[in-house]
Amino acid sequence: MKDKITKFIKYEAAFWVAIFLLFFVSAIAVNTIIKTTSVRAAESLTELQKKKKLEEERAKKAKELKELKEKQAQAAVSQAQFLSTQIEQIKKQEEQTVSSISSTEQEITQLQGQIGDVEQQEAEQKRKTMEIAKIFFEQRRELFIDSENGSALDVLAGGDISESFRHKNKIEAALDLLRERTSDLIVVRLDLGGKKESAEDKYTQLTTLKDEQTRLRRARQTSQNQYERLASQSQTQAEAYQTEMEKALSTAATYESKIREELTRIINARKKSGAIPRTGASVGQSVTKGEIIGHQGNTGYSFGSHLHFEVREDNIAVNPRNHLGKTLDYPFDSEYRITQEFGVTPYSKQLYSSGIHTGIDFAKYDGANVQAACSGEIIMDDVYGGYGRAFAHTCDNTDLVVLYGHLQPE
Repeated sequence: MKDKITKFIKYEAAFWVAIFLLFFVSAIAVNTIIKTTSVRAAESLTELQKKKKLEEERAKKAKELKELKEKQAQAAVSQAQFLSTQIEQIKKQEEQTVSSISSTEQEITQLQGQIGDVEQQEAEQKRKTMEIAKIFFEQRRELFIDSENGSALDVLAGGDISESFRHKNKIEAALDLLRERTSDLIVVRLDLGGKKESAEDKYTQLTTLKDEQTRLRRARQTSQNQYERLASQSQTQAEAYQTEMEKALSTAATYESKIREELTRIINARKKSGAIPRTGASVGQSVTKGEIIGHQGNTGYSFGSHLHFEVREDNIAVNPRNHLGKTLDYPFDSEYRITQEFGVTPYSKQLYSSGIHTGIDFAKYDGANVQAACSGEIIMDDVYGGYGRAFAHTCDNTDLVVLYGHLQPE
């Protein structure tokens, strides 16, 4: 009987030793799994954040280039419009010059006709003068002959001689009148010639001006065409950068989604096993409402320094406003502003694959103190590339988890 008892005790001891060893090995295995999972989680989050950071930087660069090209396009359009206005003004000036040239041509033609008429009248007066002068000299010759051949009685009678002298005076008067008219015509012709010369000078100046205006208009037109092409090219490039920016933002949003999936996995792992996958030295410690848990930082993207404040209820992102001022305190004490609300926002469709912003973005100033919204247990505290420091904790006696994103690395 004693041997049976001894044997039973040995079996019992061996059984409990085996149970202890099994428990010990299991604990080591679980601990190893948890540590491995934690390391992998940290590595996965870090890698995702690096990739997201690269895409954000690519999007930022594309955005800068897009804005540059848009400015270039706008400047080119403005310059093209300015040149277009100048071209229209030059066209009007050209039209006025052409009209003046036409008027001057008509004036020259009219003056030329008047000069021709005067020259014709002048020639006619000269012809008449020559004819009368010929008659005058012919009669003088005849009078001289008669005076040589006539008798003394005829001379004393004086009838024919007096008549001859009277006729002579009429002819001389006619010659004087013709000479006067010819002189007047010469004055008129010279005056018309001066006017014609002035009109011709004006015509030359106008045609020179017209040529200069045409040259200037064509030069402006060439410049306008160049600016219009530049505007078109710049706008096309801006659209290409817009596409590149949207693509980079979409890729960054995909990484953001994967990062949140990792956070979900961490929360689920904690709920399932009661263990905390460690992603930071402070994980597992308690945090008190109002305690300073970090400082506002920057994502490195164009939205600038801000705090991403996210609330999860039973591991589902909910609108923080449902709990702020009630279960949760605000992360800043005062003088903050909200740069992006929860849900569908002007940026959410571009930035997030789901099209929904899962938190509220607060902004105070870079480096501002961030306070814990509730008391609970820290489940995440680590730095992830361009995302900055991510800090998450539970809220006592609730199913809430609060995530603070883009904190400055401590």
